[in-house]
Amino acid sequence: NEKVREINLEEVENLEFSDLNIVIILKDSQNSRITIGLDDNEFEHISGLITKSEIRAIVLSKLSLSLDSVVWDIGGGSGSVSIECASIARKGRVFCIEKNEKSVEIIKRNVQKFCLMNLEILHGKAPQILSELPDPNSVFIGGGGDEIEDILSECFRRKPISIVCTFVDIFHLTRALNYIKEHKREYNSNVLSINIMKLKEIESYHKFDMLTSVFLLHLTKKTEGEI
Repeated sequence: NEKVREINLEEVENLEFSDLNIVIILKDSQNSRITIGLDDNEFEHISGLITKSEIRAIVLSKLSLSLDSVVWDIGGGSGSVSIECASIARKGRVFCIEKNEKSVEIIKRNVQKFCLMNLEILHGKAPQILSELPDPNSVFIGGGGDEIEDILSECFRRKPISIVCTFVDIFHLTRALNYIKEHKREYNSNVLSINIMKLKEIESYHKFDMLTSVFLLHLTKKTEGEI
């Protein structure tokens, strides 16, 4: 005889079950909520190789993510951006690309901690590895470096609705801006200089310490009326 029962955790302790059974545990979605910009301490990371919480929150707000988005995270670092993207795009796919083998192992451990099944880690170098991936809706470039023009070229070819790049070096930002001048027919661009400072208490005094400073380039696909 087969029985199917739906019960909650409080009811389980008062019931008896046969030795042979299958249990399916479903998370209560009504009590779940998404918080962007998780604390950096939530992620294992090498010092300096993480998109800081405050910057990450801004990046996520610019990526135009939906429940079924396909996302490229180029230069995964700790995987923090990919993990938060995968938490939002729960029915989509997130591809985290990282060329450093040690960082790839860290990303794997972080992904395992958050139990994300829609996030794929790729050990390789952009733009070469991008040819294997499906067209993205959103792209985050946190590690373009000297390949920034070639990476942007591949992104423009695939036509995502939103591209977000962060730079700590104005030299690479300038290279990106010079490149998009020649390829701006389909995309609007916006550049922000973001400086994050945190209040620090020193004895009876308070001061602001610089936490991080980055340049953010945001590209959004033009509508038909704008082209």
